[in-house]
Amino acid sequence: MRQYRKDNAERLAYQDWAESLRRNYGITPAQYEQFFSEQGGCCGLCGREAGERKLHVDHDHETGVVRGLLCVNCNTALGTLGDNPEGLRRALAWTERGLS
Repeated sequence: MRQYRKDNAERLAYQDWAESLRRNYGITPAQYEQFFSEQGGCCGLCGREAGERKLHVDHDHETGVVRGLLCVNCNTALGTLGDNPEGLRRALAWTERGLS
């Protein structure tokens, strides 16, 4: 079994990723790739290129609707701010203080 996992590591990692997409977000690898292509391989929020790390699937935690793909920093920021518009508005107002 150890040798099998070693010989098939890439295929098994892909299968694990595909199963995670299906289980957690209800999408397929093809749908992930469609989001990726539509976003030009960049984070949907900050626009940074994906690089070596995969972009995270961003979704509405109440409805489960997938919004797109985000880098780890943007995905973490949204989650930290409570994933709600009011938290984002307060963060925006805070960063704009003293800029006028």
